[in-house]
Amino acid sequence: MGEDKARMFDNVARLQMVFSSIGIEQTVVLCGVESRANLFSGTILSDPEEDMGLHMLVQWLQQSIQDDIFCVPCDAYTLTQDGVQLMLGHAKAGGVIVQENKIHPTFCIIPKGWQGPKNATSLTSLLKDLPHIEVDAKNDEFLNFNSRKDLGPYLAKINRLHQEFLHLQSS
Repeated sequence: MGEDKARMFDNVARLQMVFSSIGIEQTVVLCGVESRANLFSGTILSDPEEDMGLHMLVQWLQQSIQDDIFCVPCDAYTLTQDGVQLMLGHAKAGGVIVQENKIHPTFCIIPKGWQGPKNATSLTSLLKDLPHIEVDAKNDEFLNFNSRKDLGPYLAKINRLHQEFLHLQSS
């Protein structure tokens, strides 16, 4: 995208505020390499190895945290309390967001003790056996963005959420 997606729209801090607003106080930010840790606040973990696949990172995180894991990508610019609540409705069994028969593996809840296939080669293959949390095709909560062009249709919502966040932060 040409920019650090984790820092755009203050989204990591905004997501932490979304979680906090519904009672989830403990969030962990995976910052990538250790030199990025000072860019974020809260509990920060650096990747144990550079260029580690997301599926291996999730497996490492499961061993490190020993609790349920609620995964959301840093570029979930349109995620609100409604989307988090929808996912939380599936927390006991875990689940992965599926929209139009497409798994969105970066939006998932992994219950403590759950084990995916040992031979997984991607995040999708690791999480494929989690229950599916089906969402309507028009639901715009569970998007992530790979180019500035992708933001276009959602920019009004993204800007509104960012402004609301800035207002709450200053209150």
